[in-house]
Amino acid sequence: MKYLDTLRDKFEELELDYYKAMDWFDDHPFAIDVKLAEYDESVAVLWYTKVFSEDISCTQMKINAKKLGNKDILEVLSHYFRRTCIGMLRYCIESQDTWMDTVHKDNVWRITWFHHVIANEIDGAFEEWINGDSGRFILLSIPPQHLKSTFFSGGLVPMIMGNYSHIRGIITSYNDDYAETILSKDAMSIIGTKGYTELFGRRFNKNLSKEDKIKLKELHKSPPKDSSDRKDTTENGSIYAASLGKITGNPAEFLVVDDPIKNAEQAASPTVLQKICDEYDASALSRVRDRTIVCIAQTRWSNNDIIGYTLKKMEEVKKSGGKFGREVVNICLRAFYDSTDDFAYDFRTYDEQPLWPQISSDAYALAKVGSSLKYNAVYQQRPIDNLTNYVKEEWLVRFDNPPENFKSIFISVDTSNNDKVTSDKAGIGVWGVTAHQHYYLIDLFFDRCGFTLERDKDYGC
Repeated sequence: MKYLDTLRDKFEELELDYYKAMDWFDDHPFAIDVKLAEYDESVAVLWYTKVFSEDISCTQMKINAKKLGNKDILEVLSHYFRRTCIGMLRYCIESQDTWMDTVHKDNVWRITWFHHVIANEIDGAFEEWINGDSGRFILLSIPPQHLKSTFFSGGLVPMIMGNYSHIRGIITSYNDDYAETILSKDAMSIIGTKGYTELFGRRFNKNLSKEDKIKLKELHKSPPKDSSDRKDTTENGSIYAASLGKITGNPAEFLVVDDPIKNAEQAASPTVLQKICDEYDASALSRVRDRTIVCIAQTRWSNNDIIGYTLKKMEEVKKSGGKFGREVVNICLRAFYDSTDDFAYDFRTYDEQPLWPQISSDAYALAKVGSSLKYNAVYQQRPIDNLTNYVKEEWLVRFDNPPENFKSIFISVDTSNNDKVTSDKAGIGVWGVTAHQHYYLIDLFFDRCGFTLERDKDYGC
């Protein structure tokens, strides 16, 4: 790919692994936009300028293309804006005058390499979807304020609805208010821009003109529904937003699950985690068809969170001999690079390099001197239970014939306060220890109970 050679200096300047990047681009041709090799050199230069330049906006590139008088370039740019996540985001956001006033004053929207990684997977899912293939599962764990909601809800959702406005989809989160905030803040902030209306026309109530509404009234038609939890289109498509437990009854050609776990307190409770996973299983997964694009973005609080649950279920399908026909993409990026990692998505080549230093260096520094458990979960994507579980699951072995004589026997007790359904379970174990310090669990009580057990209740001891 000769047109990548021009990037060598840029990658070396950013201390990125140029050869790893080349291999990655070879495997992901859509990242180069519409098989760039089919177009002439001027289009290639235009593409790389708009992707990697920190000085020239998409809007300016369109002006430059007009000056060149090249219709082919304008067609490629139009495709880029309509059919690639980053292209559409940058073009629509830059079409807002208020944002353009601040674009040169900070680096918040200086999109960097890992944003292209995320956007490329979104683009790939979109390309598969429009070609009639199965939708992908895209699992995303990155630090906060790194635009994960912006790319899923502010990128994929408006891109699908703009190209195919009859589609129906769902955005869900840990409660109704936050799901509705994601819909209004991320999806509708893009849909309401001048750029979006220019690219896709007037489809939603938010970008209908007064003349459009008068015409609808003359035809005895109502404007599309526009409530806090639902945005309809003029072609009977819709985006619905609600908590996991309230999305039943709504079909989904796309499903965005954004932060299904509210905080560390919820993640620390096995009972709450199980309830969230049960709601996800019963409500969200039941909405999924073979062609549904599923995007899950969250902090990796626990191995038993939604991402962990999804990966385990897919592994169970494989072990049982079943077939899972869709591609699963698990993108996990840490705030600071770990040389022991082997993520194919990470182009960083040395320790202690921030993922997005232009926006979060201070946040990284403050987080590192705070709670180590929360820092590792929120910024390093290491589930808390990985760090707190001193006994690893792989250490446990079941024996049909345990020893008959132990050097000692003891009881361990981890109590709970009451027997309510929302309470954590109490654990009481009877352990035998051999002379060689091998531990055997002889009996186990694991149930919800108060401080006083009911005599007539069978607790399975």
